[in-house]
Amino acid sequence: MAAADTFGAVSPALFVNGSQVALKHTPLSISGFIYLPVREVFENLGGVVAWDNDRGAALVKIDGRDLTIKGDGEGLLKDDTLYIPAQSLSQMLNYHVVLNDGQAVRLYQ
Repeated sequence: MAAADTFGAVSPALFVNGSQVALKHTPLSISGFIYLPVREVFENLGGVVAWDNDRGAALVKIDGRDLTIKGDGEGLLKDDTLYIPAQSLSQMLNYHVVLNDGQAVRLYQ
């Protein structure tokens, strides 16, 4: 896998249903895909996130659904933070994902 590149001096802003969300962990750009920190994104969407050390996976409860995101599967584990491609949120949660040239990631229900 290619080395992870961050978005340079300015990190892309994250917006959920039109409201900007502050992120503690900087999103990553890898091979044209934007990866977002799992815990921060799902908690901002109203979910509860727990880490299963034995499985190396985040266990997410959101909107009556149970999701498992593995660090060696659909997620990317980097520096003790699990990231997920922004586009995957569209499939997992039926959110619309709009990417604005590395300047913003917009999630709409």
